[in-house]
Amino acid sequence: MPSASALIALQERYLLNKLIGQGDNANVYRAMDMEQRQVVAVKRYDQRLRRDVRFVAHFRREARLACTFDHPHVHRTLSYGYADDAYYTVSPYARGGNIGPLLAVGRGPVPAETMRVFAEICAGLAYIHQRGLLHRNLKPANVLLHADGRAVVADVGLTHQVGSSDLTMTVATLGAITYFSPEHILGQALSPASDIYAVGLMLYQACAGRLPFIEDSPLALARRQLRDAPPPPRTFNPEVSPDLEQVVLHCLEKSPAARYAGAYELAQALALCPESAGLPRWPAPVMEPPEDTDAGAAAARGDYVAVADRTEVSFVVAPSPAAHDGLMQSLQRNALCLLIGSDDDTL
Repeated sequence: MPSASALIALQERYLLNKLIGQGDNANVYRAMDMEQRQVVAVKRYDQRLRRDVRFVAHFRREARLACTFDHPHVHRTLSYGYADDAYYTVSPYARGGNIGPLLAVGRGPVPAETMRVFAEICAGLAYIHQRGLLHRNLKPANVLLHADGRAVVADVGLTHQVGSSDLTMTVATLGAITYFSPEHILGQALSPASDIYAVGLMLYQACAGRLPFIEDSPLALARRQLRDAPPPPRTFNPEVSPDLEQVVLHCLEKSPAARYAGAYELAQALALCPESAGLPRWPAPVMEPPEDTDAGAAAARGDYVAVADRTEVSFVVAPSPAAHDGLMQSLQRNALCLLIGSDDDTL
């Protein structure tokens, strides 16, 4: 939480007046930008992160990049800085909240308005991917709605865990794998198809009012994500069209190569579904990645970087030194269980 002085004013410019979101490593506040006289959202990161050298370098690089985004369906960072022992970002305030409530209906035909939102998610993702970037943490909380209903993909490149290191899967990430693709769970190379998988899970929710796999433990959920075919959405909502059901299941193929190649292809498939009748067709995006950035160079080579951490796949809450060896052994056993298909958590 911010100090008492930060609750009054941050950098003598932003008045933080309401906590609107909480996460493991950051809180989000509605605030007033006293200089521009407009309402904004301020995301203030945990003070512990200021001592994490990797986070600081990552934050500065990605926040600077996020300030360059210029697309109607990608949430832009307006400014960033450091105050009261914590790093922060400032972005436009999305009055409509996130798309979570939109996905919870799960009965009757999927509204055209919901299909429009997903077309806009695809447009934002196409822009991100065109720049050689991946989101890698796409979920309902990271898709926001403005007052006019416009959807924006948020938190591109600004996710991090306290004390992260070289491990790919820990207790921390196991608790957040709901929207992870199978290759993400296994710590394998990611691609635009990994983001498509996350969109597919959100589409599944919009159709069925629930996720395909519901388990009490993260490890059990990971196993099902890796092994089991999702039940068809029409199992839970027969009013979903067969065409839309096939689009959803195509997004959720276990192999990245079997999914849609990118967000544009997914948007085109959604546009052909009966639920999209009456919506304008989304035209092919025309954009060139910047040549003077790491992202542009990566796109030119056909490579993609995970913007949540461009140097390596890593989400770790570092344990105490005394617990580290035990945690490592436990993770290795759990990963082995996932790979070989053992049902014994105590191997």
